[in-house]
Amino acid sequence: MERKQYPSNLERYKQTQMVEYIDRDDVKYPPLRWVYYDIKNGVHNPHNVLLTYLVHPDESDAQKAIMTAMEKRCAQPGMPNILFVPVSSPTGQARHLERRGQSDCKKNTNGAGNNLNWSFLDGSTDPEVLSWISLLKGKQFDYSLHIHHDDEMFGKNIYGYLHEKEETPPPIYWESFTQSITHIGYTTYSNQYDDQENPALGNWIPQNGLIVTSPHPRFNGSFENYIVGERIARSALTIELPTHLKEKEYVPIVNAVYGLINRKSGFVR
Repeated sequence: MERKQYPSNLERYKQTQMVEYIDRDDVKYPPLRWVYYDIKNGVHNPHNVLLTYLVHPDESDAQKAIMTAMEKRCAQPGMPNILFVPVSSPTGQARHLERRGQSDCKKNTNGAGNNLNWSFLDGSTDPEVLSWISLLKGKQFDYSLHIHHDDEMFGKNIYGYLHEKEETPPPIYWESFTQSITHIGYTTYSNQYDDQENPALGNWIPQNGLIVTSPHPRFNGSFENYIVGERIARSALTIELPTHLKEKEYVPIVNAVYGLINRKSGFVR
């Protein structure tokens, strides 16, 4: 007798949306199927969370750990409702895979040649930005969590930055996250911010590994600025993970990150 196949925990929440793929030379490719997961599980935790990964196509080191951990956690009673977007730039990933190793393959750009994380400007015609705006239209989240990698940071360091309406001291939940990270042998990066050459970002000194900022013209176009500025989420937390780790080394890090969204109190201070 043939065994009946049941969808995985994560697969049952799967949604798709078509995204236009037009490159920077206006060459039009077949539309891409954009996969995300609309996890409705907030019976015991009513918060709504936006969780993103792979905004930049080359920042994929922890992809397997992130997907595996979400598969295990998405049906747990303590998890909130989560809009989980594991590939935030589908055209960027397609371009990166197609042109890897070629001179015009820039690590942070999407199919249109733009850095998606800084392309949320008024009047943008980038198909990926428009797809994101369409996806988020009418939605509201208590907070959003964005996972990136910093290829300039080696060793056992992790840092983050938080966008809120007001610049305030690091919240209590960051202290808890720092303790979780320390427990697995990592530290929250406490030197000067890595992107010192970017005048839009400035040159802050993190407090216990966290930079807290508010919407400001210097952040115009940033994904986090758009989310908080448009009141899609009350706060947007970005965590930068190290690169070049072995696959299994990302497992405890990802579990610590996911511990942030498993809090019944949410991202409250």
